[in-house]
Amino acid sequence: MRKKKKIVYFSLLLLILFFTSISYYSYAFFTHQVEEHGKLNIVAGTLNYEIKSKDLESNQMIIEANHTKKIVLEIISLNSIDSMYELYYFIKGNQDHVKINYSSDTKDIPMGVIEKDGKKIITVIINNDSNDDVTVEFGVIGGLKDRTLVLTEGNELEEIKVVSLQNTILTDNLIIQEEPNLEMTSQEVGENGLYVSNDTNDGKSTYYFRGAIDSNYVKFAGFLWRIIRIHEDGSIRLIMQDGINNNAEYSFYPASHDQYTDMYYSNTNLENGAMKILEDWYKKYIEEKGYANQTVASSYCEQAKVAYNKNYAQGSMTDMKSHTEYVPNFKCENDRHNYGLLTLKIGLITYDEIAFAGSCFLKNNEEYYLYNGKAFSGISPAGFDENEAIVWGVNKSGSFSVSTSDYLIPLRPVINLNQEVTVIGNGTITNPFSVID
Repeated sequence: MRKKKKIVYFSLLLLILFFTSISYYSYAFFTHQVEEHGKLNIVAGTLNYEIKSKDLESNQMIIEANHTKKIVLEIISLNSIDSMYELYYFIKGNQDHVKINYSSDTKDIPMGVIEKDGKKIITVIINNDSNDDVTVEFGVIGGLKDRTLVLTEGNELEEIKVVSLQNTILTDNLIIQEEPNLEMTSQEVGENGLYVSNDTNDGKSTYYFRGAIDSNYVKFAGFLWRIIRIHEDGSIRLIMQDGINNNAEYSFYPASHDQYTDMYYSNTNLENGAMKILEDWYKKYIEEKGYANQTVASSYCEQAKVAYNKNYAQGSMTDMKSHTEYVPNFKCENDRHNYGLLTLKIGLITYDEIAFAGSCFLKNNEEYYLYNGKAFSGISPAGFDENEAIVWGVNKSGSFSVSTSDYLIPLRPVINLNQEVTVIGNGTITNPFSVID
């Protein structure tokens, strides 16, 4: 009997030594309590992490509808050993059209090895392209260095490419140096692409799209826009795909239009005038929604340059040329009435920009990017004659048109994005450039 008892004690000692030798790998510790008659109690350890971000509250944040947000997460290891980690997420609410990825310019990636008491900094992009707000919750799963993590809850993050909008416009398009034929529509001569012009006030280059373009869509502030050009100041000029407030129709100048000054945009800054309407819209949908820091004030031209015909040029008492004589350009100066360059956060498209985009007078064009099947107003005066002020715009067939300043017509706003904005997407209508906040 004494011999058997020694064998039992010796076997138990070997068992304890065996478990002790593997405790590093399982991250567990063991206790041997005599009062429990030799039973071996195993207490498993845990791996703990903390997630920090100025955008999170209790590891959650709300992403507004039609919003793309960049957030920076700091994962902190609260462990005394090196470990494996993986960042994951849950979406609470309508998951349709919501994508969450980690940015290509992140400092660290969302999974790997984290040192004891170490930290990882991960940039995450949340693209909520739905019409509902969603709540996103983040978490971290941990494991030992020689073990493969198995994510049983939440969703994995995959890398998404984040690019500068200005750089991707210039690198993803062949820049056409030849001057287009502005006496014909872009559809007639097949002039489609990104062009460059130095016919500007300071001689700096402006890069503009012309013709049937399918890669200049931008999603910003919950609306769909088209890129007109990279302005000579470096900002990216956009025009909204449709008119504000579901293509509602407005008067350019709602009061009487019996003076030549009624043809100027800056004189519509009054109740129900185009300038006032657009600035109120900008305040409501851009400023109050927190998007203003991604836009910049830029120059808009209201100079009286090109008239509907000679009668309207003479009536305006300006140096305006008839549209048959005028050669479009990107220059702007004060006319004899001292109307010219405006510095604005929001405005309308100019006659010259419409011409360079692909439109011509009295020629239909349904194959260029400004065409949307609806008429819209521009900013450029078209002249004054017989107590009637008129402005340039585009008609439903895509051709140049003019309208009296109290004619009801949709307003397609023009804004300028900061040249440093970053985006995801490829610029197509199904995957537009989404501006990252």
